[in-house]
Amino acid sequence: MTNRYFYINDLQLIGKTVNDSAYLYKNKSWEDDRDTIIHHRLSGFCPITKTEGNPHMLVKIDEITKEEAERLIHLF
Repeated sequence: MTNRYFYINDLQLIGKTVNDSAYLYKNKSWEDDRDTIIHHRLSGFCPITKTEGNPHMLVKIDEITKEEAERLIHLF
């Protein structure tokens, strides 16, 4: 099982992927990323232009460590 953790800058959310599933930390629990926010940020998808690879979208997500994610969770 491969877990990756992310900080979504523009939304101030913590996200994680577990294998092919994505989750966002909201309301003090992990919820399914139903709007595919993590995937869209990682691919640079812009909902306005409907294109991928947009640099302005790629900078809205940072990969972080599990420890950083846990620290941020305690701040929210």
